[in-house]
Amino acid sequence: MAATSRTLSYDAVLTTTADKIHKSGAIQNAITSSNPTFNEFMSKGRIKKVVVGGDQIRVPLMYQHNGTIKSYTEYEQIDVSPQDGITTMYVPWAQYAGSVSISGIQRFKNMGKEKIADLLKGKIAQTTAGWSEKLNADLWDCDNCLDTASHPYTGNSGKNIIPVPNYIQPHTTSSIAAQYDGMDIGHIDQSAETWWHNQLTDAGNSMTAATFKGFLSNTFNDCSQGPGGSPDLIVMDQKTWELYEAAMQDQIRYSFKDSASAGFESLAYKTAKVYWDGYVPDTETSGTNNGVLATGSALTKGSVFFINTKTMCLYVGKDHDWKPRGFQTPVDQDASTSLYLAYLQLVCDNRRKNGLIFDVPVALS
Repeated sequence: MAATSRTLSYDAVLTTTADKIHKSGAIQNAITSSNPTFNEFMSKGRIKKVVVGGDQIRVPLMYQHNGTIKSYTEYEQIDVSPQDGITTMYVPWAQYAGSVSISGIQRFKNMGKEKIADLLKGKIAQTTAGWSEKLNADLWDCDNCLDTASHPYTGNSGKNIIPVPNYIQPHTTSSIAAQYDGMDIGHIDQSAETWWHNQLTDAGNSMTAATFKGFLSNTFNDCSQGPGGSPDLIVMDQKTWELYEAAMQDQIRYSFKDSASAGFESLAYKTAKVYWDGYVPDTETSGTNNGVLATGSALTKGSVFFINTKTMCLYVGKDHDWKPRGFQTPVDQDASTSLYLAYLQLVCDNRRKNGLIFDVPVALS
């Protein structure tokens, strides 16, 4: 039996209302401001809508500076040697989908354009909250990030976005080749290309307030070497945040109470905002807190991520930015459903400007 004219009319009202909500930017803004990391990306213009598609996202990387630059006098010959130092990273798109459904009985109970529109707004708010939670979990998913046999694009059999811990990895210098074997990010051989490594500090599961301060300073400075600036975002788990508060008690600064903080509590470390996020994983222990919300007691080790937002960007496909696909009623179901699709990928073009402190103990000694 085909859909009735009343059903088609309701589908049209739902579709028009959903389109208006999408065009207002309410869904996109709610999702990208739902956690400290995405919120910082958004406030600094690091969420990029891609107009042209393609099989993969192509990102140029500079691994060596131009060596022809030097002073000269009058007619001295200038170096015009061809320069290499640029390569390309290729990463796939990650496809995400969610749905909003309204049953026939819900339509019946909410007859009238205003009532059905209010119902839809509630449904969209519920779905947006689900999107926010899922993407934040995937952003920090460390599933198999220490497993040398796994492919780096972890999560849901490689279909999720590339998580932060895959760009800022807990490798160890003593086993660098083994740890990176088979884990080429962006088709770049990490075991051979040392310029493609992030900075790293092993806390050794034991530290005092003084050594914690030293680890923070050293990692921040390592990330700050050379052009490209310093980390402007530091994200840690809840337990490490509490250690940070205790260690820095005599000099702690609550700051950045600006509109860009979106209500998140932040501290300051040098020029960086410091946040905690319940999804930040234990990067020392493989298989721990992988994309699962954890509070202090659930973590056995802590982690501190130093992020230079100039080097990271969340790519979003045009017309696949949580845009609704229109409500439709199937012939064999008393319900109308619309799909919300997003093509996304997290890209880092300079990993050495980012760093990690891992194996952080749960208490100061």
